[in-house]
Amino acid sequence: MPLHHNATAVEAITRETGDAPAQRDRAPEVLFRGLVPAIRDGDPVALTCNRVRNTQKTEAENEGTLPDSPRERAVLELVTRLRLVPLGLVHESLFAGVSRQITGRFVRRMERRGWLRTWNEPREFGGRPTWLYSTAAGRKAGLEIVSDASRGTCTKQVVSAMMPSARTRPLELRPRLAPSFLRHQQETATLLVHLAKAHGAIWYSAWDRPLPQKAAPGPLPQPDGVLILPGSAGPELIFLEHDRGMESPAHFIQAKAERYAELAVRPELLMRLMGFATFRLAITVENYRLHRKPLERLILLARLLRNVGADREAFLTLAGWANAWPAGTVWCRADDPFVVRPRPAAGVQDPSLRHTLLCPAIRLGTVCACRARTEPAGSVTM
Repeated sequence: MPLHHNATAVEAITRETGDAPAQRDRAPEVLFRGLVPAIRDGDPVALTCNRVRNTQKTEAENEGTLPDSPRERAVLELVTRLRLVPLGLVHESLFAGVSRQITGRFVRRMERRGWLRTWNEPREFGGRPTWLYSTAAGRKAGLEIVSDASRGTCTKQVVSAMMPSARTRPLELRPRLAPSFLRHQQETATLLVHLAKAHGAIWYSAWDRPLPQKAAPGPLPQPDGVLILPGSAGPELIFLEHDRGMESPAHFIQAKAERYAELAVRPELLMRLMGFATFRLAITVENYRLHRKPLERLILLARLLRNVGADREAFLTLAGWANAWPAGTVWCRADDPFVVRPRPAAGVQDPSLRHTLLCPAIRLGTVCACRARTEPAGSVTM
């Protein structure tokens, strides 16, 4: 939906925040895309021109209500889906083309209204990045937005099975104390957003322990992220595991590989829990700082998956490649992994080993057509 000729994106946000931007904050006209149903269907959010009242709601007053504007609901839904989100990722996802100062003012308004909380990451060097997470009222409203958006869609059963309870205690972060999971959370959230955008995801989330253990006869895997992507034969359920090299091979086998292998041979259980009979396992290996030889780690994980019989469902890649080319041929199958090269870039790997995440060759008897697709335009090195 086009913007009104007399209101730019910056002016519309300014009316909502109540702050007058400096000249350097002005940006060209831009369409915002969020996560609410209208946006998911491909229609941009219309920018509202109504001025915000001077009175600000508190968290207690927001209890049982929803945010007023579509853009507020989009931000709250994104934070609800990912639990803890860097401000930079919110800006990249929902405010592309507008300055970071404008995004910051918009977020501060939601914070004053009691929907969000902000937390500054303590760092010795490089500033103090801002993170967003929801308040109790914001979390309740966000779960309601997510639930409403899934009604009548193929995501309904998946969302209902994974939905956290609104009574669960909200996330709390202490000042000047970074939690141990912060880097993993940042990398997982970034991967999910990039993969979802590249493939036009029907659903994605990074909820803690998403699979409903109480309804299962045995221990279930608990993926870092869950996506539903539109495949050639219909929606595909994707479980994302992001590996940072902190896990021992024995623990990977016990907590992940064996559980995914068991789930793969129990299609009736997966159908009862999630509404899908099959799934794909997408494993990304972190290739920044911690891994000197990330391809060796990838090959090790592929071998462990083969040993327990989970290789048919698994695709693997390096996280840097997935972020650079989320829809590209940068994935390998667990039964046919990448080979180590002196220059470990996606472009120098054997084309016969490279696939897209939704490649049909994961199924027996199917032919891979990934090499006919566009190859990575460049290279990512470690």
